[in-house]
Amino acid sequence: MVKLFWLSYIFAFAVDNLVSLRIFLAFEILQNFILLLMVLLPAASVNEAAKAARDVVISLPSWYPNNYRPLKLHIRRHFMQELSLTLWKIYRIDKPLVISALGSLLSYGILVGTLGAIQST
Repeated sequence: MVKLFWLSYIFAFAVDNLVSLRIFLAFEILQNFILLLMVLLPAASVNEAAKAARDVVISLPSWYPNNYRPLKLHIRRHFMQELSLTLWKIYRIDKPLVISALGSLLSYGILVGTLGAIQST
């Protein structure tokens, strides 16, 4: 994400108007953005699938009333911890994370660009 940020910053605030530089930066930004999406979107889908599977397993005892007690004990023993892919065990990866990450990049880019414009004058 840091590389994506700096490439976007250079693309937006570069003084050089070389067409080849702009094209190179545009392709680099696209490549890094696709890489970011290739990591975050599958992780979000895995978390959604894991939650759906856990919900099905937890509802199993009600489907089989004859084996309710053994199933309930087995589920409590093995499936009560909710597992998910996280960012350093702080934030659970989900689809709104992609939008939040892009919003952060845009916000910090505007701040750094504004500070750079103020310092150069």
